[in-house]
Amino acid sequence: MGHPAVLAAAAVESPDPVRGTVVKAFVALRAGRDPRPVLAAEIQEHLKRTIAPYNGPRKLEFVAALPKTPSGEIKCGELRERERRAAMEEESGDVPIRAESP
Repeated sequence: MGHPAVLAAAAVESPDPVRGTVVKAFVALRAGRDPRPVLAAEIQEHLKRTIAPYNGPRKLEFVAALPKTPSGEIKCGELRERERRAAMEEESGDVPIRAESP
């Protein structure tokens, strides 16, 4: 959240074929910022400087908005379910193209 391009972010576990699970961050950007791979790398470098490098996300996905409850809390359960479905699709070989991927 401390990066100037980040409006909101949430982190959840994401299935990983090597490690079992890894941390994945879903990031909503401020207006006027483009979700580019170079920005993803910049955000990850920022995280390495502000938290322990091994605690940072191994995956990052830009999203237009994060799912929220009526009171404004982020619905991490929805993000976890999204990751679970994506892992199942990858295993089956039926991987859709994600418009919001970096």
